[in-house]
Amino acid sequence: MLNSYKNIGFAGLAGILAGALFALVSKGSGLSVIGFLASPIPIAFAGLAFGYTGLAIGCIAAVAVLSVLSDVSNAMLYIMWDIVPVALITALLLRNRKSEDGETVWYPVGYALSWTSIVTAVTGILVSVMLLVAYNISSAISKIQSAEVNMEEVIASVSQKFWEDGNLQNTMLQFLSETMAPSLSVTFPNYEAFLQSLAAVFMALLSVAWFFRIVFAVFVAEYLLLMKNKALRPKPEYTPLYVQNWLLVLIALTGVAAAFSPSPNFSYIIANFCASVSLPFCLLGLSQVHIWARSLPYTNVILTVFYTILSLTLFVGIGLIEALGILAVIGLYEQFVRIYRRYIRPLENGEK
Repeated sequence: MLNSYKNIGFAGLAGILAGALFALVSKGSGLSVIGFLASPIPIAFAGLAFGYTGLAIGCIAAVAVLSVLSDVSNAMLYIMWDIVPVALITALLLRNRKSEDGETVWYPVGYALSWTSIVTAVTGILVSVMLLVAYNISSAISKIQSAEVNMEEVIASVSQKFWEDGNLQNTMLQFLSETMAPSLSVTFPNYEAFLQSLAAVFMALLSVAWFFRIVFAVFVAEYLLLMKNKALRPKPEYTPLYVQNWLLVLIALTGVAAAFSPSPNFSYIIANFCASVSLPFCLLGLSQVHIWARSLPYTNVILTVFYTILSLTLFVGIGLIEALGILAVIGLYEQFVRIYRRYIRPLENGEK
């Protein structure tokens, strides 16, 4: 907890640093990538070191600094893109209660990841839609400047891009085909099929990237604090990982909605949302791989080979969806096994 002006000052400085780092992104400088990746870390640092009050001070300072260095509109986007997901997962990780034995029980990491996956899924969808809006506006301006069409025709065309069923995914495909490097057509033999597959899951992939960016920032902040013995929470346990059962219900409902919706646009968005919120089960599957590897000889060799293969799928992009799908299946299997052991088997044995 904050118990001195010194801690308040450190939390404020962390927020100032976070806002300054994100300002590099809005300025489009050569350090944009570093600023984008590192900007959530100081916010998580403020919360994990100084508690809820430190988290609030850090968030307020970050938004204030970004408003000065950039503009209010970027600050509002920053709240949606960074502040909300980072503050959520940090606040959840700070939750704890006292057990009957008087020991401190901390909020499970998997539970925090479940909630974070929902927030980043919504963020990924909103960012994707914003990209398509910007793309359509840019195309409209080009048409007006070339005098191909008048303003009324452009407005009608842009509206149809979003309101006519099926156009949303087609617009994403057109956007990707015009913005991706032409050299990729040589790298991928079936380039058109690759683009269609990418357009189908682009929102989900963006949400996954956002999720790992946020989780990585919190992990780095906690690691740095643990090194200095300044973390409020002790080292989290990642194996075994626990995920809430209600996430299964959410995935099932959104999957059914995507499959049977009469609106292709709605199905497209909900299917990407469903895939995004399945990510905690991918991590549950990953934790099970670690548990299995530890039960075998040459654990380090097995994990090295596994992560080498997984890294290649991330780097090349081929097989990434399949790899995540396999991990999700492993995680879902483990979740159902836990449900059986906790709820169904006691009933079969006549236990209450």
